[in-house]
Amino acid sequence: MAMQMGSYKKVILTFDHIFWPTEEPFLGCIRDGDDSSTGLGTCLWMDNLWAKDGIPMIEAVLFAAAAQWATGKSDSIVEAAIFEFMTEAGVSPTTKSIETSFVSSHVTRWEEDPYSKGTFSYYGLGTLDRHCDALSEPEWDGCLVLAGEAANSEWQGSVHGALQSGTEAAEQITYFLSKTLITRI
Repeated sequence: MAMQMGSYKKVILTFDHIFWPTEEPFLGCIRDGDDSSTGLGTCLWMDNLWAKDGIPMIEAVLFAAAAQWATGKSDSIVEAAIFEFMTEAGVSPTTKSIETSFVSSHVTRWEEDPYSKGTFSYYGLGTLDRHCDALSEPEWDGCLVLAGEAANSEWQGSVHGALQSGTEAAEQITYFLSKTLITRI
């Protein structure tokens, strides 16, 4: 198996007030018991946007099996699973329920996008650097150049790889255009 796409979802939850720790920028929640009811597992990572930006908002990060579980599910099902997790982990308001404190949400769905089909690439079993490098080779006599984190074997799967790959692609395009323009003159 060669390169594959990973699963990663961000679930942005906005509330009408803060009921979680205010100073910590990241919250790691753990719950006991069987996780089969929601598929979120026993650990949940959340970015605390109140600590960073003063916004009563949490970004729940779903990855691997939890992100795969959420794929294809409605926003309300994903929200309810996160609310249940937060309550079981002890992160809930004292005066009213999470649901009544909830204002809005947004769930990223890169895995369900027909063009991206995932959030990041990774080396599956049997992947070699040459598979990654092949993505950065110009096609159609230089008319098509791909860039992105998947096309850089040194920094594969990272923002650094995407930046480096984009720089290299721009250089390839510049070379192609200069060669094409010189040929036509």
